[in-house]
Amino acid sequence: MLLFLLLLFPVSLVLYFLFAREKKFSLVVFIGFFTGILVCAIQFIVSYAHRLIPDSFFQNYFYYFIKLSLLPMLLVPAGFCVLSKNTWEYKAKAIFPLMASFYAVYLPYYIMSMTDSRYSLYDISLRPLIYLAMIIQISYSAKRLVYCIQEDNKSQKLKNIILIIVYMLFPAFADTCFAALKMIYIACVLSFGYLAYSGLCLKKEYKLLKNE
Repeated sequence: MLLFLLLLFPVSLVLYFLFAREKKFSLVVFIGFFTGILVCAIQFIVSYAHRLIPDSFFQNYFYYFIKLSLLPMLLVPAGFCVLSKNTWEYKAKAIFPLMASFYAVYLPYYIMSMTDSRYSLYDISLRPLIYLAMIIQISYSAKRLVYCIQEDNKSQKLKNIILIIVYMLFPAFADTCFAALKMIYIACVLSFGYLAYSGLCLKKEYKLLKNE
């Protein structure tokens, strides 16, 4: 049951290195895995994993958003950018291998530690796909953002900042709908649209790689 959840991010990293041929990011993957293990170890030691789901939609939303989207996608790349002496273009390109390797550890740990009975189909299939899509979309827009900053294109710069925020906001919405069993059909439709859009980002990324 857990095979898809455990293998999705590692397989996506293998495909990334096959198509992108970016061997220089091997160390980045190690940093992401190590950071994921470190964060999970700290959470295991200092916090109690099981949580009663409240009735409040917004309380659930902010919990999932902060714990699974905002803090990881903000603190891990920020720490990497502070410590790395490379160019901003390199740092933007490193977001996907860094965060895919981090979530390869962090997301399965979170799901397994929060589940005390049976795993839902959402947790072991759709949820990891949504978080992978988030990383793909944010990675693509981050690279476009760096390019727009270099070209001093203010309108496109603002557009990519807004897109990054929107990409980060959606997974918590889907998590909340499925956890509270509310608006599930709406969440399903939006989730598949979200995944489809990440596929378009991948297609654009592949075209850019072919032209390099």
